[in-house]
Amino acid sequence: MSAFRIRPARPADAEGVVRVRIAAWQAAYRGLMPDAYLDAMGHDLVQAAERLRQWLAAPHLSSMLVGEDLDGTIVAMCSYGPPRDDDAPSGSGSLHVINLHPAAWGTGLGAQLLQHAERGLAVDGYGTAYLWVVDGNARARRFYERAGWRVEGATKIDDQFETGVTEVRYRRVLADRAMD
Repeated sequence: MSAFRIRPARPADAEGVVRVRIAAWQAAYRGLMPDAYLDAMGHDLVQAAERLRQWLAAPHLSSMLVGEDLDGTIVAMCSYGPPRDDDAPSGSGSLHVINLHPAAWGTGLGAQLLQHAERGLAVDGYGTAYLWVVDGNARARRFYERAGWRVEGATKIDDQFETGVTEVRYRRVLADRAMD
């Protein structure tokens, strides 16, 4: 039996999801993004949670899942759906984000969430999926590569930071996921 439960996110989950995102980013991106940005992430927790709560309450094409521990605490989240990029590969859905609280890293929950998202994209009719990963995030890149994702070759620069952050696009065929 798994020590985690995966389910669709609800509006009441918004604060827990934002807390997971903050903890995940502060741990994963230290040294890859400016410390000042990462340190300030928690300053707008209430506003970020309210924006997410409103998004979760509205109808939309993307899906969000949460992973919770046996106590019901949200320790992971992922979002997936239609492509957000103008140059998205034809017929591809997008894994928008997957974040785990650092305490949940290495537990297998990330792989479970990823499989749920891949299955959801396949059921929604996408033959392939793509995602963006920060180039220097070796841990995430190994995670996706172990799960069958491959570097596609496209890159982009997130220029919201003075130094810019390079992201690399990965892609995966989903033909085997609809039946999982």
